[in-house]
Amino acid sequence: MAIGPVALYAVVAVAPSVLFWCALKVPAGVRWWRGRRRPELPAGPPIEKLAADLRRVHRLGELPEGFDREIERLRVEESLAERGLSVS
Repeated sequence: MAIGPVALYAVVAVAPSVLFWCALKVPAGVRWWRGRRRPELPAGPPIEKLAADLRRVHRLGELPEGFDREIERLRVEESLAERGLSVS
C-alpha cells in the first residue's frame, strides 16, 4: 500500500478546516499584536488644561461682585463641564 494517496487524502480532508480556523483566528491575533504595541490614550483632557481651568475658578474671588464676575463664573463652569468636571 502506498503512503502517497493516504497522505494526500489526509491533507485534502484537513485543509479546509485548517483554512477556516486560520481565517477566524488570524485577524484577532493581528489586532492583539497591534494593540500590544500601541500606547494607551488618556481618557480625559490633559491635567495641565484642568489645572489652568481650576486656577481661573480661584481667580473669581478677585473680581468684584456683579455682572462681570457672573459671566466669568458661567464661562469657567461651562469650560469645566465640557472637560468632564461637574461644578455644583
